Amino acid sequence: MRLFSIVALTTSSLIITAQAQTSPPKSMAQEKLEFEINDPGKGSVLGRITYRDATRLDSHDWIKARALEMARAANRPADFEQVTKLLGLDRIAIADANISGDWQCRTIKLGGLAALVIYDWFDCTISGNEWRLEKTSGSQRTQGSFYTLGAQQLAYLGSYHVAGDPVPHYGNGPETDQVGYAFMSAADHWWIEFPAPYRESVMDILEFRRQ
Repeated sequence: MRLFSIVALTTSSLIITAQAQTSPPKSMAQEKLEFEINDPGKGSVLGRITYRDATRLDSHDWIKARALEMARAANRPADFEQVTKLLGLDRIAIADANISGDWQCRTIKLGGLAALVIYDWFDCTISGNEWRLEKTSGSQRTQGSFYTLGAQQLAYLGSYHVAGDPVPHYGNGPETDQVGYAFMSAADHWWIEFPAPYRESVMDILEFRRQ
């Protein structure tokens, strides 16, 4: 009996260890909660991001797949090919890249009321040590900051506003808060994917190219 107990205990320990090693990764919302319990500071993305936006990032892949389904159904094959080509590009490290300076930028809307819309190019600029984005032309604007999540991925927290109106602070509410993941395919080309924006679409993409 004692030998059986030892074997059973050892087996249970191995199962628990294996389960711990294969635990699913934590969601950003979980990481934010742990961060606030242990350190209520506001200096990092976990300190600044709202729970609503953490959930949007956690659902990014599902939202993106749904947006593409709806965009495909819009029956605009040439535009859809542009989108799938963009999203299928190989990604390179963006965290250490130089994205400061002036860029051309355009918005792509997928799913929802705007099933597939590709807008013209406007002007954006990146400035400061913390990479502050500002869209400087067009009626719909964004302004915000980037946070490193990994070598090939940044998080963007920003605020939507209309040209000529005051720029709200991030955290002002769902009507103006924006969140997304930024990826890069070349030193002169990158983009931000915004899951579940407040207006019109299921996903927005803000694409950048050097002027």
